Amino acid sequence: MSLRRSSVANKRIILISFELPPELAGGIASVTVDKIRGFEQRGFEVTVIGPRSRKTARTSYSKWPMRSIPVRSNPLKFMFSLYWLLIESLIRRPDYIYSTSATWAGLAASIAGGIYRIPYFVMVHGNEFIRFEHSPRIRTMIGLVFRRAAGIMAVSRFSAAEVLRIYGVESKKIHTVSVSYTHLRA
Repeated sequence: MSLRRSSVANKRIILISFELPPELAGGIASVTVDKIRGFEQRGFEVTVIGPRSRKTARTSYSKWPMRSIPVRSNPLKFMFSLYWLLIESLIRRPDYIYSTSATWAGLAASIAGGIYRIPYFVMVHGNEFIRFEHSPRIRTMIGLVFRRAAGIMAVSRFSAAEVLRIYGVESKKIHTVSVSYTHLRA
């Protein structure tokens, strides 16, 4: 499954992320904003599920419909994100769900995608899935997220190879994508 320009006119996508600037300003947060902008430029109607505060309301991406994840602990983040994702999926009827991680956000995307039969995509950045290689329960959960995904977007060939090695996912599902560095421009 592909997200090519010709196939996305008037399509809806819900992007779920636990990291958005200014709350978190690391690599995943910056890449997430670039992905949101990229989807919008390709013609998607974007809804964001992620952290939001008064600071976020003053950012350039505050115009996107957004649902807040108001807690810090991962299990509670998961519950809030799943709650909003289920509601937004029912209301907005998205064509796709895009998760910026394979862990809790990926699990929420997998559940909502399964219930509403919406294809979802997962982005992998590096150690967020590798560090669970020796944790059977979490490795099983992440493996399920990967196997059910319509596509896996890896930011490097190394990450793509590790998904194959650790989780045994079909290689045709994994795509290495370049990460935009627009957040580094002056």
